[in-house]
This record gives sequence, C-alpha cells and structure tokens, in this order.
Amino acid sequence: MRKLILTFIFFLLCLTSLADPINVAELVADENGNPIVYKNIDKVHPLASVTKMMTALIVFEKIENGELSLKDRVSISEGASRIGGSRIYMKQGEYMSVEDLLKSTIVYSANNAAYALAEHVGGSADGFVKIMRKRAKELGMDSTVYNTPTGLPTNMTGKDMDVSTARDIVKLSTEVLKHPAYLKMVNVKKSYIRNGRAEMPNRNKLIGSVQGIDGLKTGHHDSAGYNISISAKRGSKRIIVVVLGAPDEKERDKEVVTLVEKFYRRYEFIEKIKYERKNQFKEEFEIARNDKKRDSA
Repeated sequence: MRKLILTFIFFLLCLTSLADPINVAELVADENGNPIVYKNIDKVHPLASVTKMMTALIVFEKIENGELSLKDRVSISEGASRIGGSRIYMKQGEYMSVEDLLKSTIVYSANNAAYALAEHVGGSADGFVKIMRKRAKELGMDSTVYNTPTGLPTNMTGKDMDVSTARDIVKLSTEVLKHPAYLKMVNVKKSYIRNGRAEMPNRNKLIGSVQGIDGLKTGHHDSAGYNISISAKRGSKRIIVVVLGAPDEKERDKEVVTLVEKFYRRYEFIEKIKYERKNQFKEEFEIARNDKKRDSA
C-alpha cells in the first residue's frame, strides 16, 4: 500500500512539475531518503555552501561523542580570518566558541567560521577534508568529492570545487536529521553570537515563511547556481527536498515551495481516502456481522 501511495504521488507531481532547465536537479524524498519525485538526481553539480552541511555534521557528531563541546574555545588563525565570501567579523588571535562558529556556519553560511571549525577539528583545513571524505564514503555518497570545508569556488581556494548529486545530498540530509541540535540551531529566522551582541539573518529565507520548513542549508556561487536542501514536517510526515543548479534564488525557492505544497496536498488527499475507506470497511463489516447474527437467530 505504501509503495502504491508513493507511486501515485510521484505520478501526480510529475504531471504538474515546473519545467526547469535541463541542468537543474530536483529530488523529493521521505525522511529515510527514499526518492518520491526526482529529476537529474545523479547529475554532478558544484555544491557551493551546501558543502557546509557535512562540515557541521562532523562537528555535531564529535560533540555528541564527547570529543568537543559547544563551549570549547577556538583560536582563530590568520588563514581562517582571511577567508572571503560570506563571512562574519573575526580577527586573528581571538577566541570564539564552537557554538558561535557553528551558528555562523549553518545559519549565516560564514566561510571563515567553517574554516576555523575545520582547523580546530582536523588540525588543518586539508586534514578536515580527509575526515569529510571518509564520512561521505561511510554514508554511501559515492558521487561526492569534498575539497574544502566551505564549497567556495576554485578561484578563491586554489582547490577543485566540491561536487555532489541530489541523491547524495539526500543521504547526507537524512544523517543530519538524526541530530535534533542541528535543526534547533538552524530553524530560526535570525541568530545571535558573541553573547547576543551580534545578529545574523538566516540565509534560508524559507524558514519561518513556509509551513513546516525547518532546515537545512543553502548554497550559491557563479559556477554552482543556486542550491538548497530543505527538510519539512507537517503532522507526522517529514520530507527532504533538494534542488541543485537553479538559475536564481527566487526560482529555486519558488520551486521548493511548489514541491512541498504539492506533496502535502496529495499526501493529505490520499490519507483522507485511506481513512474513508477504512471507515467504510468497518461499516460493511458490522452490517455483515449483524446480518449473520439475525440469520442464526
């Protein structure tokens, strides 16, 4: 029955899906990572800041394993302080908490914060990338290659770009969802660091604007286009939506909302049918049982 329901939802969504450019990848999956609606899900794309999901996952795992604490203080290196693109204010030699750096990484997408975490955990950015690659292999992300903790383009890092597929990013997203602390940290319209003295808006404008959307990470640079992985939960049903390579932020977010709303409308419709059929079966069973009692009397 479950397979039939998912197939029906897939069929209906495909009939009305937005006709995107051929290079755009889309994937709607359930919370276990099973694909429901998909297009170009094995096409390799530059990740941009969606890369930071893996950076944050590794840090959260080390916190939960007792190897790190949110309150640990991280010394900011000269290299981390100079990382460009999206960034927070930081200076060489100061100390910032792991918590503030995590918030900055996944809420504001600060590249210098992600590098500071990578150096603290891995000894160096390159050392941390080795951890990222190992974790990706463990998760079965066979089409993913990490080269940086941030996803910045080659002209800013001197490294090859971080790349993956929609299928692999769903695998990563399902793993991230096992860590409620990640969702709690990122499910805000704005966040605060430095004991509340510095405010950061969330780069994911869908959080707080669309019912049920509570994560996970956005990304963009010129070579990558506009990427996103979101999670959404309504009632007891959670889904993951990944879009890679959208032409602009507005179209990316519009498509995510379209996919989310259509999925839940179809899901609620099917649940209603199931409920009505269940009640109809119970009524028919009671009628048949009463008829049998009368016949036996």
